[in-house]
Amino acid sequence: MKRVFPKNGYTGACHNPSQKGEQPVPAKYIIVPHKNPIDPDAPPKYYPRLKSSGEIDERDLLDEIVRGSTLSQADMKAALEALLQAIPRHLGNGKIVRLGDLGSFYLTIQAEGSIGPSEVGTNKIKRNRVQFRPGKVIRRMLKGISYEREQQET
Repeated sequence: MKRVFPKNGYTGACHNPSQKGEQPVPAKYIIVPHKNPIDPDAPPKYYPRLKSSGEIDERDLLDEIVRGSTLSQADMKAALEALLQAIPRHLGNGKIVRLGDLGSFYLTIQAEGSIGPSEVGTNKIKRNRVQFRPGKVIRRMLKGISYEREQQET
């Protein structure tokens, strides 16, 4: 599956646009047992768990982006830094931050329920979280992922 970026004409593998023409590597998973917390005597059930293939840090990501653009690394770092300052500010002001085909960030809260509307107040809010809703590019990548069981030592 190919993704075309109309603004710069780039075409690449949907889930990893930086590596043109390479076939996607299947995501590895391991098998883990989970006990039933309600019935500790029941036999465990086994579930797949994704295994990370590593990390990419900000510098390596910037280097990769700079190689495919006309911006310098300093310009790209400044743009990323500005983005990192703007997103929390707008989220804190109650806005949904939409980043086009990448996706959207928004705040949610968890709160205690109240018997009546007059009892609802900020004291009932227990925590807040930032949620991410993937956009077209990431949703397309998710549809194209394949999985492969990693051999575990027994």
